[in-house]
Amino acid sequence: MAPGELAARLAAGTAPPVYDLREPFEHATDGAGIAGAVPLPLSELHRWWPSLDPRAEMVFQCRAGNRSRALCCALAVHGFERVCDLEGGLEAWQAELGQG
Repeated sequence: MAPGELAARLAAGTAPPVYDLREPFEHATDGAGIAGAVPLPLSELHRWWPSLDPRAEMVFQCRAGNRSRALCCALAVHGFERVCDLEGGLEAWQAELGQG
């Protein structure tokens, strides 16, 4: 999902949950991130992925979009049909919208 599309859906109140895959130490260097995003560090994947609903729409984001894209591909293999990554990650969000 493109940053502009996610921003529009967040503003309209129609956005799916946004999950932030960055590690805790990254928040200090990358900035706060997207308001309302739920922190789910990728290093703790084994703890939280079983709680996700494979039928629900959701957006994953990381710093540059690589980890979130890879996770979305892996989840799709496991039957998740409505997962997407924030294209370009937080870097693209900040560059396009000046937020985060």
